[in-house]
Amino acid sequence: MSLRIVLASVFFVLLTPFCVGESAYPGKHRWTVGAVPSIQLAKDGKATCEIVIGRYPYPVAKFAARELQTFLGKVIGEEPPVVAKRSGDVTAIFLGNSEWAIGWCRDLWSLPRDAFVIRSFGDVVFIGGRDDLRTDPMRDLRGHYERATLFGVYEFLERFAGVRFYFPGEVGTVTPAAPNLAIPAVDLYEEPDFDQRRIYSGPGCRWFEDLDPKTATKTRLLTSLRHRQQTFYIPCCHGLARRVYGTRFGEERPEWFALLPNGKRDTDMALPGHRGHLCYLSEGLRDQIYKETEAYLLGKPAVSVNMRTKSGAVTYDHNAFQPGYVDLGPQDGLGKSQWCQMPECKRYWDEKKQGELLWGMVADIGKRLKANGIPGYVTNFAYGAVRDVPDVDFPDNVLVQICISGPWNDRIESQRTYNDELIEAWNKKVKTGTKVWLWNYMNNYNGQVPPGVAPMSTALIQQYYSRLAPHIRGAFNESEIDYWLHNYLNYYVFFRMMWDSSTDVAAVVEEHNRLMFGAGAEPMGQFYARLEGIWTNNFLGKVMDTPLGPQRLKRSEREVWDEIYTDEVMGELGGHFAKAEQLTADEPDSLKRVRFMRERFFGEMLRARGEYRQKQRGVEDLELVVRALPADQQVTLDGRMDEPAWAHAEYGGMVPLKADGVAVHTTVRLLWTPETVYVGFDCQEPAVDRLYATERERDDGDMWKDAGVELFVNTSGDRANYRHIMVNALGNVSDSSCSRVGGVKIKGDYAWNTTAAIKVWHGEDCWQAEVALPVRESQDRELQSGDVWVANFCRNRNISGGSKADNQLHTWSPFLKRGFHDLLSFGRLRFVAGGEEVEPPLVLNGRLEAPLKGRMVGAWYWPQDAVQRAGFALDRERFREGVQSQRIHWDDPESQQSLHLTQYLPRLQPGKRYLLTFWVRSEDVEACEGLTGYKVNHWGGYANICFGSVKQAGNNQFVPKGGFRGTFGWTQMGFPIRAPDAFDPNAKPYIRLSLANATGTVWYDDIRLRETDAEGRLK
Repeated sequence: MSLRIVLASVFFVLLTPFCVGESAYPGKHRWTVGAVPSIQLAKDGKATCEIVIGRYPYPVAKFAARELQTFLGKVIGEEPPVVAKRSGDVTAIFLGNSEWAIGWCRDLWSLPRDAFVIRSFGDVVFIGGRDDLRTDPMRDLRGHYERATLFGVYEFLERFAGVRFYFPGEVGTVTPAAPNLAIPAVDLYEEPDFDQRRIYSGPGCRWFEDLDPKTATKTRLLTSLRHRQQTFYIPCCHGLARRVYGTRFGEERPEWFALLPNGKRDTDMALPGHRGHLCYLSEGLRDQIYKETEAYLLGKPAVSVNMRTKSGAVTYDHNAFQPGYVDLGPQDGLGKSQWCQMPECKRYWDEKKQGELLWGMVADIGKRLKANGIPGYVTNFAYGAVRDVPDVDFPDNVLVQICISGPWNDRIESQRTYNDELIEAWNKKVKTGTKVWLWNYMNNYNGQVPPGVAPMSTALIQQYYSRLAPHIRGAFNESEIDYWLHNYLNYYVFFRMMWDSSTDVAAVVEEHNRLMFGAGAEPMGQFYARLEGIWTNNFLGKVMDTPLGPQRLKRSEREVWDEIYTDEVMGELGGHFAKAEQLTADEPDSLKRVRFMRERFFGEMLRARGEYRQKQRGVEDLELVVRALPADQQVTLDGRMDEPAWAHAEYGGMVPLKADGVAVHTTVRLLWTPETVYVGFDCQEPAVDRLYATERERDDGDMWKDAGVELFVNTSGDRANYRHIMVNALGNVSDSSCSRVGGVKIKGDYAWNTTAAIKVWHGEDCWQAEVALPVRESQDRELQSGDVWVANFCRNRNISGGSKADNQLHTWSPFLKRGFHDLLSFGRLRFVAGGEEVEPPLVLNGRLEAPLKGRMVGAWYWPQDAVQRAGFALDRERFREGVQSQRIHWDDPESQQSLHLTQYLPRLQPGKRYLLTFWVRSEDVEACEGLTGYKVNHWGGYANICFGSVKQAGNNQFVPKGGFRGTFGWTQMGFPIRAPDAFDPNAKPYIRLSLANATGTVWYDDIRLRETDAEGRLK
């Protein structure tokens, strides 16, 4: 039976709201319905109703009519007409504030915000609530306008037509067929439990299908409308930072800004991190804050107070200023080192009374407004160092939002108790007659939701918000994760709870499985339940005791894909889909949804697991050979790498941690003796005079903000315990002994101090650092040839006045995911004796580091043809190993060319198995015009190995099938290659990296070919 069921068979189920327990707000959800469906809306697939919006409909009513028309049409089989005046021939559904509304709802404009009624009068149905009469829902991206009639339409569609808006698109929208749709007499009143109900999935959250920017914006907007997201915004998010005081007053009024530990005022907005922290005891600053706040609340133009936004526009930032509300929140990142060090300010931090100073400022502004008869509210959030309730007298115009973790920390009893008591205490403090609202976090902060993991949390969402419902006015759920679809059911359940906190979420999820997957509901329900169990127990349930109390452990990629989502578990999950596909074979709609979820939901998990395993191969490959210091040479530790020995040391090049191209080059070289490892950092720097670094005491907690270099050493190779040394550009040191638990740095013991000798040197266009690291400081014996350490090296380029593009973070390992302390992604150092021969690789100069001589780059050949050769370049800005890569570019779509980078491989042997790996990136690679024959499918970037054995199968092997096309970032590829069993006489095997029959650009780097056994294991 198709899922497009006849609705009448489940009519009374749909009428029954899913509630569990006693509602915290029983008066907000009231309805009476007739015993039988007596109001006919359709007959035999033909609409027997019309939608009436009056002669002068306003945008909300017109949009609500389109939504009602569209989805009733899908349910009935024919769209009902939208008319200005009732015909009298069919059932009439009146929407909104038309000229007839007073007859159906005399108190329409006295309804609370977002509340609506659905009332029937014979063959008339009225749906209405308070609406903004000017705003077009599809043109307003912020959603700060009233649209209660639209909410009523969605309620009508869901309650009486069985429509469900699980996620955007045909697959995620359920419209069960009801060709004879009828509804009972109804008198319904609905009002949301909470007026604050909002999520934020973030700009970096990948969508589950490719959408052009315009369609993507429309889709996300429709999703928020159909989820009934809030209609007004109380600004409460770092509001003072949005006044850009640093830009406006940094030079003129430096005393308004926090005095930093380095003796400078926090006015340099070009420095990395959150800048422009304020001195909240400054009377001049408070006067300015008040003047601007008063001006806005009185409706004065921004120019009257010279207000600016970050873009330079003369206006009030809508994120901090909303009609009747002004946000007084501080700049983000307000920690000890950003707190004003003026003695009268610093004492608040030292005495742990930070809230008294900051909330005292907020209360002061509120009191001034009251004294001057200025209407409106000021807001701030209880957050970080000022989360606890202060000993400050609040006026009745101060509103408070509390920033706490939310449902994901609810399993930790001590945190649950603390948070509940915090909410109770703040409600007692606030005198506005309203409750606090929450800022919750169900997001990927600090890597707590690894890529590919679906954080299913429906039961926790119900548990949390139903318990807190009597004590809050709603919540903002900051919920950025890597992939939107993995959060769709959390979003759906969250908004159901925000509207009616007594919702029975288990019943909602069961209905979701049944309506989405029909006969496949049971195995698909098992799939979702398994994911929720894994997330709840293996991620949220992994807790350790720390000096700050119990803390959830963040799981590493290795734990995720090797210990939690094992091959066995992934096979089990795949089995649920296989069973669901069998059960839905005769239900096309259900089968389509099962397959969609298998491809887009479960498929994303498989993709992330595959990416992890590919990355692990890359991590295993990341190795730097460290040669012994020749006996007749030495390193004079003065910071300058000018000794001859450094020139012969192997080097590792650093790449940006997040950016695409490098702004400056950084290399690290190492030498060793049995007692000492010498590390040399060579940092290209054309702006040495602008290096940002401060003279600091050892282990200063802010040293990471300076220009500097860092080294991480794990001598045991266990990837669990390591030493970390940070050196700023002035030679100051911060060092610690660190341990990894759950894939991240949990604890750094700063009592440990290295005895390494460390020096820095500044040149005209670079600065360098030399470190002589005692071996026995990290292991209990001398170093020997053949030893292997796990290590990484990093650089923080920080120049005063530099942009984010200039002030890059650099790392030797390109695999870091979680910042510099991502130990599982570090590379290896292999120590070899000075005269020890290292077998040359099968592919020479695989890192493409040799200089160009004629048309050769080491053993690589560029094309003979000068026109083709013009498309080749060594790229020193974008690379993955060393300091440059090979770039191949073609821009003539009418000229079909095959551009090859070639190297002969004389050491390949018949019958052997090999693994070919390389890094590749692509930009705008498209087919040339007029391709025919084999070229129709043979275009893009390719690698191929030819064995010179024309009569043998497998002589010429191209990878990958389909080529590298379009645009993508650096990706490491790996392909098994099997040589023919015999080579022709005089065979000359070769490898080529190409751009064939296409325009655009490809880059190649770190090309390796290694022998494997029959199982694909490297020899």
